Amino acid sequence: MSLRKLVVERAKLHYVVLLALLSLLTRSLSDLAHMPFYLDVTGTFLASMLLGPYHGALAGLISGIILMAYYQVYMLMVPFLAILGLILGFSCRKGGLMLLIGTFITVLLYQLSWLTVYTSVFGVWAYFGSYLTSQGGYGLLADGLTSIFIASVLAEGIRLAQGKLKGMGYMKLASLLAILALLLATPTTAILAIGAEEEFKASFPRDPNYVFVCTRMDLVWLPMRRKGTNYYYYPLDRFEKGSPGYQVWVGMYWVQGYVPLTVETVAMFAIWDQNAWLRLHGCPAPYTTIAIVENITDIVFKGYHAKLMYGSLYTRSDVGPDYEHLRLDGFFIVFYDAKRDRTGIIYACATEENFNTYLSELWRLVGQFPLG
Repeated sequence: MSLRKLVVERAKLHYVVLLALLSLLTRSLSDLAHMPFYLDVTGTFLASMLLGPYHGALAGLISGIILMAYYQVYMLMVPFLAILGLILGFSCRKGGLMLLIGTFITVLLYQLSWLTVYTSVFGVWAYFGSYLTSQGGYGLLADGLTSIFIASVLAEGIRLAQGKLKGMGYMKLASLLAILALLLATPTTAILAIGAEEEFKASFPRDPNYVFVCTRMDLVWLPMRRKGTNYYYYPLDRFEKGSPGYQVWVGMYWVQGYVPLTVETVAMFAIWDQNAWLRLHGCPAPYTTIAIVENITDIVFKGYHAKLMYGSLYTRSDVGPDYEHLRLDGFFIVFYDAKRDRTGIIYACATEENFNTYLSELWRLVGQFPLG
């Protein structure tokens, strides 16, 4: 390999790291804007278009590792991101009809990659086909196409800028400014996006009788094409049959964007969450169905105009080995925060046998939520 070629290849490797950062930038920007996309492959696709398949694969690998710090689920996406960069890179190198075919394969593989991660984590391979045509499945196709479009626009813009700035002698200065902007913008937007998701994490009061958890829900809600965070408590005796706190939940889904405040829409968040939780705890055949919703009233909660809904659902326990069938009674409080562009779905429930005696405790906890 000639010295000039070696220098060029090393320069490409430096650009790969920067383009990998671009994937984190667009992912965090999509969260800050509450877009129904992930946009987590723009940097990988741009590397494939500008530098070729192998550098595209490397960008996918590096971006996956970087994205793990943003959302841990990406540890399962790392190999898929590398493969996506490789396929699109070869397609761009061939051009013509192969580029169109390669683009189609890349977008389809992007959808299949996320659905493979989802079905692997929750053990729902039998339903893989239905997820392909779910709202989230179609959303992933749109996501992949959007990322390719953004990368194409950026690639064309970079090529045009190179031609104009090179002749004017400003190429090095422009490159330096672009690199500095990327290095500054990426961690800033990522920190802001994480901060928005965990805005109330430190403010929720801790109670020695309860376990408090704050967790991202993007993967759980993937079939719904929704993103957000779940803040929740469960009592220390939640897994002890016969105890007052058995199967008790109290929490809040903090959903990006506006969600219609209807029974059907709100219930879906609880259903997907409950079923995912049961699968993670080994329940062989989880299910959650709404038994009844009643006493729907308009209230003012913490300064929000909200809807209060009481109801029941049939589901299973997360305590093995029998994972008994049971009924949970509880209530929802749903509202939209226009300032933050977030929908809050507060939920609280206990078993049918314990609900009336535990109701005051559920309201005590909900009353302490740091809202308003």
